[in-house]
This record gives sequence, structure tokens and C-alpha cells, in this order.
Amino acid sequence: DKRVYVDEAGFTNYLYRQYARSPKGEKVYESIKGNKYQRTSIVAGQLGQEIIAPLQYSGTMNGDFFEIWFEEHLLPEVSEDAVIILNNASISQKKTTF
Repeated sequence: DKRVYVDEAGFTNYLYRQYARSPKGEKVYESIKGNKYQRTSIVAGQLGQEIIAPLQYSGTMNGDFFEIWFEEHLLPEVSEDAVIILNNASISQKKTTF
């Protein structure tokens, strides 16, 4: 099987607002202003049952960062006849030919 699935995911240490005011019984839907949490992310490929080219980083992915990871980490680990399958995220839709 030459299919390589690629995805990026992240998580933060901020899950909920600890304190807020609202009418009794109503939830508060409000974000915390400023950078009060750290985001940790990972991008990797899956070839069969194997995870390839994993990269953990702080912050969020953008198109330029994705392109660097793709060229420097993923491509060296796959054969030329591999089929690389990306999701529809905007970071992977940059108009570049590899």
C-alpha cells in the first residue's frame, strides 16, 4: 500500500473559563482575551500502520510551515510512487508543485 495520510492536530492547556457571571442556569460563552494558554501541535503522516515524519511544535500551522515540513520531513520518508492524501485544510491548499 502506497497511500500516505497526512493530518495536523493540536491541543491547549485551556479547556474552560473557571469564573464568569451569568443568569442562574445559563452557560457563559466567552473567550479569554490575550494569550493565556499555550498550544501544542503535531503533524505527521501514516503509511499503513506506521506513523512517519512526526513533528511536535508550539503554536499553529500555516502554509509556509506546512510546506517546509512536507519537503524536509515527509517527502524523504516516502517513495516516489506514493499517493499522499491531505485533508481540505487551508494550510495544505497552497499552490506549490513538489
